[in-house]
Amino acid sequence: MPAIDASPGEKVAFVGSRVCPHNPWVADTTTTRPRLPRTVIVLGGVSLLMDVSSEMIHALLPVFLISVVGAGPLMLGVIEGIGEAAALFARVVAGTVSDRMRRRKPLVVLGYLMS
Repeated sequence: MPAIDASPGEKVAFVGSRVCPHNPWVADTTTTRPRLPRTVIVLGGVSLLMDVSSEMIHALLPVFLISVVGAGPLMLGVIEGIGEAAALFARVVAGTVSDRMRRRKPLVVLGYLMS
């Protein structure tokens, strides 16, 4: 970070890595930013882990179905299509219920518990 040429107590605004003293068009950044709520951090971590695990399963599922189960390309397409349709239907239903309830947290918790 570059050195700041300002006397103590003088307000200085930052734009990227440049220092802009006394610029009325730039917001005052001398105050500290509030921290993210713990819920946001936890949900972000859980979402990351869920995405990683589902991507690992989706990459290996066709190999498993063809080599172990003995499914052909048509059956593989039918299984993938049913999975995509079920996910789309669940999103529509959950969105409608969420709009009617006007509460998101119970549905988020239920969704993560189900997956």
